[in-house]
Amino acid sequence: MEAERLQRREKYLIDRFGVRTQHTEAKGTHLVANRSFRPGDIVLDSPPFAFVLGEGREGERCEQCFERGTDEAPLLVCTACKCARYCGASCQKEAWKSHHKLECCISKGIAETCSQMPPHVVPEFRLLLRVALLSMSTGTTEDEGSGYLQTFADVLNMPSNTSHMHSADPQRCQGNTEISTVVLSLLLSPLLAKKKKSVDFSRMPGPDQLEGLLERFAYNDFSIWDELLISIGSGVYPLGAILNHSCAPNCVLYYEPRTHRQVIRAISAVREGDELCHSYIDAASATPQRLERLSICYGFQCACQRCFAGGGDLDGRLVGSGPVDKSDKDYVLGLKILEEGGSASE
Repeated sequence: MEAERLQRREKYLIDRFGVRTQHTEAKGTHLVANRSFRPGDIVLDSPPFAFVLGEGREGERCEQCFERGTDEAPLLVCTACKCARYCGASCQKEAWKSHHKLECCISKGIAETCSQMPPHVVPEFRLLLRVALLSMSTGTTEDEGSGYLQTFADVLNMPSNTSHMHSADPQRCQGNTEISTVVLSLLLSPLLAKKKKSVDFSRMPGPDQLEGLLERFAYNDFSIWDELLISIGSGVYPLGAILNHSCAPNCVLYYEPRTHRQVIRAISAVREGDELCHSYIDAASATPQRLERLSICYGFQCACQRCFAGGGDLDGRLVGSGPVDKSDKDYVLGLKILEEGGSASE
């Protein structure tokens, strides 16, 4: 059954986008071009399997589309749970169909749990609970019109790095155990048990599986940005998680407003057979800082062309420590502006 799912996914990727997966011992499963792409071409786009608002965003933004409430159009509160807020009836219906019909009945327990957690942990807890509930849902997460059905198996198929997390951050591992225990208690709520037509308890993730999901989230979750590139939420994108990192990426991603679809475009010419990569971190950082962050956060040493070359003059310019040509026209003009405390013109 798993082999059939992977075959369906592969056919979808090839037919819809012209990309395919490849697996090597060094790179794991990654995405490669099955045809050439020009800069600006879409190489992949997909909806999230699950998404949640970011830290401190509850109450100020719609929980479905993430639009901000205003004085003229305040957010509407779910009349049943008095917790979830939406910009209108349309978003409320979408959320109910997707996940809120399961969360609504245990919303009091969710709110109490969130109030006892450090604020930065709340989104991760909410995301784990939502993914777990979706895995138990008798409905589907089919992306209408795409021809591909995203399932919990796609989430479980995302890579993890258990050994790195246990050695690098044992405190986080302990926290994951505690979060998983709380989520499990909510899944076993008698209130949720009444939703027999909507929930299949035979699919309920166990403690180890819940902890495994948190480990996968740590390495595969995506921040959902607004138009100003400010993080307003986070989501699980199993297809997007296939792409590896490069400090010299040939792809960049963004999110469609309201739907949170993750769209990945080529930013340089891509030939058939080329690996498709995006940057997991701020690519404008100098090489030592990038390597350190990738090692700490993701547990690998980047071997992309940019890191292999050592940064060179680009690193000098990024950190402002490169050699300065004091006869350079722009340098002379800039120095004159600073000395005069005003503006200069040629």
